Amino acid sequence: MAIAGEFGLELTPEGRAALSMLDELEDIVVEVGYQADQMAIDGETSLAEIAYWNHYGTLHKDGSVMIPARPFMDALQKHPDELAEFSQQAASNLNTAETVASAIGAQASSMIQDAIRDEDWAPNAPITVEGGWMVNEYGKNGPVPVHIDGKGSTKPLIDTGTMRQQCGFRLMKGEK
Repeated sequence: MAIAGEFGLELTPEGRAALSMLDELEDIVVEVGYQADQMAIDGETSLAEIAYWNHYGTLHKDGSVMIPARPFMDALQKHPDELAEFSQQAASNLNTAETVASAIGAQASSMIQDAIRDEDWAPNAPITVEGGWMVNEYGKNGPVPVHIDGKGSTKPLIDTGTMRQQCGFRLMKGEK
């Protein structure tokens, strides 16, 4: 609002309210994705870890691909204009900084969820689809045999729906 005064402009009450909301929005950070306290179905692994492994991929010790990269979190970077347009509409149509930030967080989460569902990711490996025995070379005491329950689908990231359903957001105030 200071800039309006510098130019000798007198703002309407609506203009002051809009600028005040923008000032408040400046102090809100919207974190989108997975939080460390969100656990996978096994109750031991965080969804943030699983999301990381799937987004960036993982390698076997010999350097070959274990989990191919499926960069679903890049949905926001792939569609910045869509998110920017939504953000402008939210700022124009909603009354408080928190409701605007929440709307933006919900939209961003939805974009990631859509990417998980709709993108053409590298298919699941046969062992992932069919199940069976394999060696986990990263066992706590060295390589160990593990049994994999087959998912029955070549479509990655959607076996139980947890990854897609649990993508969310949180608002952090005053923490840029």
